[in-house]
Formats: sequence, structure tokens, C-alpha cells
Amino acid sequence: MNWSKGWGDNPERALPEDDPEFRRRLWRILAVSLLAVALAIALPTAWRLLPDPGEPLLNQARAVVQAARNDPAESLAELREAESLLREYLQGRATQHDAARLLLSATLTLRGVYDHDQRIGDANEIEKLLHQIRPAACSLEDLLTAIDIFRHCGKPAQADWLTDPALYRSQDTPEHADILWLAVRLRYDLGREQKVLEHCRQLAEMDPSDPEPWRWMAMVHEDGGYDESLMEALQNVLERDEAGAADDRRKLVDTLITLGERAAAREQFDFLQRQIPDLIDRRPLIYARLLMLEGDTATATEILEQILEDDPEATTAMLVRSRLLLSQNRLPEAETLLRRLLDLDPMNFHAHYVLGQVSARQGERDRAEHHLALHQKILDTRVRIHTLERRAGRNPHDSEARTELIHLYEQLDMNAHAEFWRRAGGTGASAASW
Repeated sequence: MNWSKGWGDNPERALPEDDPEFRRRLWRILAVSLLAVALAIALPTAWRLLPDPGEPLLNQARAVVQAARNDPAESLAELREAESLLREYLQGRATQHDAARLLLSATLTLRGVYDHDQRIGDANEIEKLLHQIRPAACSLEDLLTAIDIFRHCGKPAQADWLTDPALYRSQDTPEHADILWLAVRLRYDLGREQKVLEHCRQLAEMDPSDPEPWRWMAMVHEDGGYDESLMEALQNVLERDEAGAADDRRKLVDTLITLGERAAAREQFDFLQRQIPDLIDRRPLIYARLLMLEGDTATATEILEQILEDDPEATTAMLVRSRLLLSQNRLPEAETLLRRLLDLDPMNFHAHYVLGQVSARQGERDRAEHHLALHQKILDTRVRIHTLERRAGRNPHDSEARTELIHLYEQLDMNAHAEFWRRAGGTGASAASW
């Protein structure tokens, strides 16, 4: 039928929707379209609702991985069995692809530490598997298993990547606080200070009487040299644990002295001395610093000289003594002491700063600029270095941390430190279980 015929003469009569055949065709097209949309929605949902025929394989693999990770060095056969089960599951009509890939990547990572027969290509396969995983689709149990394995195997970045989904999964569950603490420890080792502080604030809100979140916040502020924030965190610790926090109070006294808070420092020191009557004998350096702040330099000098006589390599006492010598304009003595200090501790950025000041007063401009620049360079990298040293010290498998440490120390021209971590990397991974 020619629908264009007569349009110009009588367009209303010639409109196609007036034709019954057109209407029937239109309804058929609409019905077929609606059916296609319904099937597109229903079939995947129905597929997911069908029992997973391979689920027993996946559960068996889960159980094997859980058992093997307790003593991986002695469980290589079990790890190979878990790998085989997971591969078999993924080759079938699997519906839990993300969980299986996550467990397989964790299993291959664990084997890579202990199994010398593992295939060379597994590192690439692990990377490929991780890119295919949607962590949000994995169960909390599988996420925690993988996080634990990646942490143990020196792969904190992979563990960190899975931590936010685990936190989300655990919301409104009794496990949420435990997983927040896991996140605090993991991210503290990674140097993710802001995340650590965020998690600690959440934990402090969950239990306002617990001093531990404030202690961790104090550690972050101490590492970063944020003295005012450190003071606040320590005060919160002491509000919640006044009786058993002598070390926290000592740190608070130290921080108050650094901030020049003379009256508050004396108050806290006297409180601490009531708890520890022989405090001055046990902590003479902090007492000397307090006396310097209060202007009693003669007594402070006697204490510092006695400390250095008892221990000529007491670097903190050397630093305090050099500052006192600088304030007295005894520049040659201060320079000699600071050079001894830096021989013992080349990373002491405070010593570089004071030596820069001494050199400037001596008219040694180039030397002053050198030490002040080195002070800033070390200051800029020290938090990262401390973070990496914690990671490498706690986990012998963390080759990434050792490699970065070597690079940073070489940048600072501290080749002895770089060589130490190079040798540490050559000793091989410990086979001790976690």
C-alpha cells in the first residue's frame, strides 16, 4: 500500500495510524520489544539463582587455603591442591568468578614465597587476575583471607586495595571494629597517615573510653613531627588511662618542653615523678631539658656531662648538649660534638640543622647551606623511610620496601645504610610461619 498517495490532497485521511493493519504491526513490534527486554532482565537473574554446580569445589578450595596459610612452608602440596581446585572451578559454569580469582591470586602469591618450583609466569597471571576481580563482589571471609596472605607475603598495596571493600562489607557487624584495627595497622605500615587518623577517629567514636585509638594517633603525629597534634593526642590518652600511661606522660613532658610550655611541662613532670620516685635517675635527659627550659643551665650541663661520661655514644644527649653550647656561643665545642653525633647517626636531621647554625655563625656559608639543605632533605623523606623500615623489619618478604629504602638512602648519599638493606635483601625470605 502506498501511504504517500494523496497526502497533499487530503493528508488527514492518508495518515498511516488510521489503517488497522499498521496498528496491528505496531502492537506486534511493541510486544516483541517488551518480551526481549523482559528476557534480558530475567535470564541473568534466573542464571544467578540457579545452584552453582561448582560451589563444592570452591568451598573445598577455601578450606584448603585457610588451613595451608597457617604453615605455608609445610603446606606446599595443599597449596597446589587449592590452585588445582580453583582452576577447575573457573573452567566450569562458575558464578562466583570474583571470589575464585581472588583466592587463586592469593594462593599463587603464597606459593611464590615458599615454592621454588612455581612457574615463572605466575607473577603476570596474578596481576591479570587482580585486574579481573571486583572486590565488592567478594565475601568478607574471602577478602580477609586474601588481605592476610598479601600482608604476609610482602604485598601491602594489594592488601590495602582490598581493605575498603572489607570495611564496607563489615559495616553494622560485630567484626567492624576488628577490621578497622586491621586497616589501622596495615595503613600505618604503608605510611597512609590520613587514613590511619580517619580510622582511629572512627574507633574513638565507637568506644570513647578506649585510649588505644589516641595512642595510634599520637604515633602518627610523632612520626610526622606534628608536636601540637601529638600533645593533644597524648592528653586524650591520659584522660582515658591516667594510671597506666607513664610512658605516654613522659612523651607529653618531652613534647611540652619542645613546644616551650614551661609551666605545663613542670606540672606533668612533677605528676610523673610522684608515680616514679626515681624518675630523675631513670630519665636524666628529660630532666636536663626541663632545667634548660627553666633557665638552670648549670645543673643541666652537669647532668648532660654525666650522661655522656657514662655513655659517650648517647646521641640525644649529644644533641641537647650541642644546642646548649650553641646558646653559649661555644662554637668549636658544639661543632666537634655534632660531627661525632653525625658519625654515629647520619640521619639525625636535628644535628644537621644545629650544625648549619653553628657553621653560619662561624662564617662558613657554604657548609651552613649544605647542612641546612641536608636537614630539609632528610626531613622531607624521614617519614617515608621510617614507614619502609617498619615494613621491611616486620616482614622479610617485603622486597618492594627494601628496594625503595636502598634508593632513598642512595639519594641521601648514605651508602652504608643502603648497603645494609641490600644485604638484608640477599639473605632470602624467612620460611617462618606467621
